[in-house]
Amino acid sequence: MTLSARKRGPEVVIVVEGEIDHSNAEALRTKLTMARNGAHRIRLDFTRCEFIDSAGLGLVLHTARAVREEGAELSVTNLKGEVGRLFELTGMLVEGSPIVRAPA
Repeated sequence: MTLSARKRGPEVVIVVEGEIDHSNAEALRTKLTMARNGAHRIRLDFTRCEFIDSAGLGLVLHTARAVREEGAELSVTNLKGEVGRLFELTGMLVEGSPIVRAPA
């Protein structure tokens, strides 16, 4: 997995490339923690993400809840294929979820 981040005003965009699983979820946790410092919005761009397991999904949900409690927002964008299907099947994008689905 490769992660790159860029700040756009009050928003930090993190682009995820490759696969997120239990072996590398800690790297994503570190990047999300850094992004939370000073950002009002965090956007995870999954354009190049090929796979996410339960460790990755749990991390995204946990972070989204924490960010919402801080008065900020975590959104996901460009969910495609199996990655998008997993977000849908797990109910992580339903109304009331702390995860916001952002337009591409």
